[in-house]
Amino acid sequence: MQTNTILLLVLAVFLSSAIVFYQYYFRVKQHTRLQLLLSLFRFLALLGVCVLLINPKISKTIYTEEKHNLVFLWDNSTSIQSSEAATTVVALKNELTQNDNLDARFNLNSYSFGNGLSTNDTLTFLNNTTNIANALKTANSIYRNKNTTAVLITDGNQTIGEDYEFLNSALEFPVYPIIVGDTTRYLDVKINRVNLNKYAFLNNTFPVEVFITYQGKEAITTSLSIRLEGDRVFRETFSLDSNTDSKKISTQIKATSVGFKSLVFSLEPLEGEPNTQNNTRTESIEVIDEKTNIGIVTSVMHPDIGVLIKTI
Repeated sequence: MQTNTILLLVLAVFLSSAIVFYQYYFRVKQHTRLQLLLSLFRFLALLGVCVLLINPKISKTIYTEEKHNLVFLWDNSTSIQSSEAATTVVALKNELTQNDNLDARFNLNSYSFGNGLSTNDTLTFLNNTTNIANALKTANSIYRNKNTTAVLITDGNQTIGEDYEFLNSALEFPVYPIIVGDTTRYLDVKINRVNLNKYAFLNNTFPVEVFITYQGKEAITTSLSIRLEGDRVFRETFSLDSNTDSKKISTQIKATSVGFKSLVFSLEPLEGEPNTQNNTRTESIEVIDEKTNIGIVTSVMHPDIGVLIKTI
């Protein structure tokens, strides 16, 4: 209760007492029991009205200690088994999840992952795909707005999904990796992102941007092909190396028929490339047959007119 409220209540008691005293006892020589009882009721009534007007609020603060969440994400893919690190991972799991000191300080939670995150933390190392990015994003959604720290136990070899190396800014908790097994960074070229409009107009061209990244030491040459409804409409050959490990390819494709169209972007696989699933990406666009006549009227020549005409 605030100090101002306490002072107002004291003032209310004093004021109620003064009014009762003036009404029932001031210059009164004889005091009867009835007078005493009536004065008491009058005092309580006046004090009650004052309390209602003051409307005091009593607040109580309770402090509770909440344990920090410590989340273990275990790579359950076949690459751990093939690298002969399975025994080490199982031993590490038993040591961490059954540690009394950690259990006393944290809420321990374990998940396994391959293609997706699983609440079953039993490690079998039978998942044929590894999606580290999906595991981190799923854990982030589970522990959103909670005090959490994640420990990622993996060999770092992801076969599908977006690049997990750039997820740090999207996660609400820190991630501490424990690298096990074969940590070799394999030769890989992949399509990172495709920028494409949702709609295109019939008989018009629409822009396409493809972002490609390369992981490796040697210089390589590959090609990007774009197929529209099965027909190849674009192809470009380019080179990448350890210094120039990314490339943006932009082109224009003409929409020749109406409806939803499938666009398949594919990179030519490299020799000895172990993961080719990220070499292909499928997008869609809707071609519509609509036309709008726009007139631009001006009294003077201006460079912006040309920009408007080109944009439209």
